Amino acid sequence: MPFEGDDRILETFRELCQQLTITNQNVTSVTWRSDIQRGRMKGGTPIMGVLPWDICVLSKNTIILPLHMREELEPEQWRPIIASSLFYKKTLRTRIIIGIAMRTLLFAAIALALYFALQILLPQPYTAVQSNGASNTGPLGGFVGILLAPIILFVGPSYSSYTYLRRIRLLADQDAADVVGAPLFISVLTQIQQLDTNGYGNTSNRRGAGGGYSLPTLQQRLQNLQTYSGKATK
Repeated sequence: MPFEGDDRILETFRELCQQLTITNQNVTSVTWRSDIQRGRMKGGTPIMGVLPWDICVLSKNTIILPLHMREELEPEQWRPIIASSLFYKKTLRTRIIIGIAMRTLLFAAIALALYFALQILLPQPYTAVQSNGASNTGPLGGFVGILLAPIILFVGPSYSSYTYLRRIRLLADQDAADVVGAPLFISVLTQIQQLDTNGYGNTSNRRGAGGGYSLPTLQQRLQNLQTYSGKATK
């Protein structure tokens, strides 16, 4: 059953899309949930997790908002949270793609350089015997490089992207503050933090839709906005 404030939230959403010149987000409803899908198990079973109280998830035709906050925030108070999600998912999308691609290429270059460097540093011959009995002889450093490459190619981009996306989330908050005003954004996050009696908002395992990386904590979001002085400081 639609909540009485849904229409006002949708109106706010459309106003922000118009203000930010976003034309490819055709949202027609608001969905209130206490959990969100983070992924799937091998058998296809969804992996569910808590939907953070300070997050708006943009789906194909609906805005997903945390059920616990439905009776706590006025429709207009969702404006900064929705604006931040729009900046992150739409306006900053190209920057995110380029940033992740550059980090992946960087670690690929590091793995390749290390592979050749190790062959110089460890030139002594080494023979590796495969499971079918075939053998292959080459510099020890080459084999070490092959063993290290998957670790570098997985751990490096994963951790680098993890920290990068958190920074982009905070940048989206700053962009949203430029549009809706930092005082409103800070007051909304402060109110959510006061209602978060179990402290989940400041844990490091908060995840959004997809669950690929942890979100900034409520305290990090507040500190980011409290120290932000406007576009001139970017």
